[in-house]
Amino acid sequence: MPAEIYLNVAVSGLLTGLVYGLMALGLSVIFGVVRVVNFAHGEMMTIAMYLAIVLFSAYRARPAGDDGADRRRAVRARLRACSAG
Repeated sequence: MPAEIYLNVAVSGLLTGLVYGLMALGLSVIFGVVRVVNFAHGEMMTIAMYLAIVLFSAYRARPAGDDGADRRRAVRARLRACSAG
């Protein structure tokens, strides 16, 4: 497999981990100050993620800024490689 696939997976995992880390940091700061677990924190994060999906869909934007052609080419190449071997 090409190195760009591994890099894409690594960056995606890193970004997901950073989101989880920010959520945990927010929860711990709120709990440290107020001494109450704020369950609305996760709700706000979920609403923000759904809003991001809607905006990306409405403006046909990609998080990486590409048009998806490279991804489609890579998928086709993998399918050809799997069917040939």
